[in-house]
Amino acid sequence: MKSLAILMTTVALTVVTIANILNIVYIPVSNTVLVMFWIASLLILIITILLKQFYKSKYKKENLENEKSPTLKENEYFYQAPVYLFDDMYIKLHGFTDTFWSLYFHNQFHKMLNACGMVWMHGLRVKSPENDILIRRIKVWSLRPYYAVFINNHKIGILTMKSIFKGGIKQQAPYIFKSSHDEYIFHNAYLSKQTTIQKDQHNILVGNRSFLDLKTNAITKRRGEVHDIKVSECFEYPKLLWVALYIQIMNNHQTKEN
Repeated sequence: MKSLAILMTTVALTVVTIANILNIVYIPVSNTVLVMFWIASLLILIITILLKQFYKSKYKKENLENEKSPTLKENEYFYQAPVYLFDDMYIKLHGFTDTFWSLYFHNQFHKMLNACGMVWMHGLRVKSPENDILIRRIKVWSLRPYYAVFINNHKIGILTMKSIFKGGIKQQAPYIFKSSHDEYIFHNAYLSKQTTIQKDQHNILVGNRSFLDLKTNAITKRRGEVHDIKVSECFEYPKLLWVALYIQIMNNHQTKEN
């Protein structure tokens, strides 16, 4: 939901409508049509603002601390993404102790660009008692998104989308994570709801998401896409890192669909 873009559209329509009514400018459209467009844009803006406030209040951290968890085995994790993503929303990550994730913006300029819908600027922050994972957008004007990845304020690598010349058009999650000594490949075939992170053709993470997100989940009592994740033993980095990388890619996918 690009609230800033909607606001700018409403302001522009307001100026054009008033100017046309006062005969300051001539637009070959009747005043009635302009007023109808202006009312529609104003209603969309109001609904967007109300929806944003509703979701922010619903996804406050303190409201989620006692959220029930599904039955999970070792190395299994679960979260439910909201239907719409906004900043200052916290989502509980089940399977870890007291762990939440939220969107991250490096500065207000990044947040403004994201709100305009010009560039995907949202990164991710995942905090647990042991680790603080930060995925921060870099190379702002690149057509392909690039992210610096940090664990406890220490940069460990780069997450980026593959170019179309290197197979980036063949699947839904054409991303690669490059650390100082290894590469990890994301894969999600078209028409599939399963995403994997692989090293040397070995699955480090397998994530499955729900097909429809309109039904209220029996555990969380909320609507939104459900993600069931399993992480294999990987000693290079904490398991929370792989889950965080998966969430970032899923957020990008959700933004693209919206």
